[in-house]
Amino acid sequence: MKKQLKTDRILSVLAFVISIATLIALMYQSNLVREQNNLIQKEQYASVMPYLTMGFMGSEDDSRFEFILRNDGVGPAFIKDINIRYQDSLYKMSIIDFYTKIIKSKNDSVRVIRTDIAKGTVIPANKKIELLVFYTNQEKAIEFFGPLATLEASVEITYASIYDKKWILKGLDNLHNPID
Repeated sequence: MKKQLKTDRILSVLAFVISIATLIALMYQSNLVREQNNLIQKEQYASVMPYLTMGFMGSEDDSRFEFILRNDGVGPAFIKDINIRYQDSLYKMSIIDFYTKIIKSKNDSVRVIRTDIAKGTVIPANKKIELLVFYTNQEKAIEFFGPLATLEASVEITYASIYDKKWILKGLDNLHNPID
């Protein structure tokens, strides 16, 4: 009788130890699957990540000067919002509206091409948009750009990927801050 009691006790303790080991293995496997899913999700986000940059560019012969917005990322950028900070004010308008309504540059003698972006605009990957193009030399163009060229005005563009992961591009320093 005592041998059977010891055997039953040994078997029950052994079953308990095996169930605890199984539970630990299951928790470890679940953690590995969760980490793998996170890596897959990050890879998916990175495979369609837009990356906007903004700046000025002049031609080599100094006959053309432009303010450009580029998507150097691998996915499209969906414009969510555009804000311009200037003289302690916040303007919720497009860059072209700011240029024509606030800066009000008189450039009758210079040919200007304007391309506007607004909330809802989609900028494809590896696409450059020439927002303002002045067919003049750099010195005159900077006068026409006014506060955009002297950095008195700061353009902030909020944009998103196709997964709706959002970033904000702040000014010509091209600082990108993710928005959670």
